[in-house]
Amino acid sequence: MDALWHELELDRFFLEALNERAFEQPVERALFALVAQRALAPDSKLACTRWAGSRAWISGLENGGQGFESQHFYRAMDFLFAAMPELQQHLYFQVTDLLNADVSVLFYDTTAVLPNGAGKPFHKAFRGRPYGSVEEHRMSWTSG
Repeated sequence: MDALWHELELDRFFLEALNERAFEQPVERALFALVAQRALAPDSKLACTRWAGSRAWISGLENGGQGFESQHFYRAMDFLFAAMPELQQHLYFQVTDLLNADVSVLFYDTTAVLPNGAGKPFHKAFRGRPYGSVEEHRMSWTSG
């Protein structure tokens, strides 16, 4: 997990984003612990306080995370929430670069999305099929 974290340069991203803020605890490592716990032993954020240091050793945390209090994980999550737009952009570029993905074209499957017509319920709007050849027995993802 830690190798992928470094490959996606999440450590660098968080350390640069945290450079302007003063935290007493290692927020980047706390975020890594939360991600690793969700991937390897899914449970609550509170459970991560018991998981880190006892069932998993998180490098960079004192005693591998043992004794790392829940408030520190919650503060790390607050920081993560604030940094989410920049993080999403960072991950997008890292993953497309890592996978050599060409994302200049995006396909979206709309075959199962059926519209409602003029505010009428689905079954009434398509009874005479004025908007296409949708069969009445098919389920709509929209509601009337």
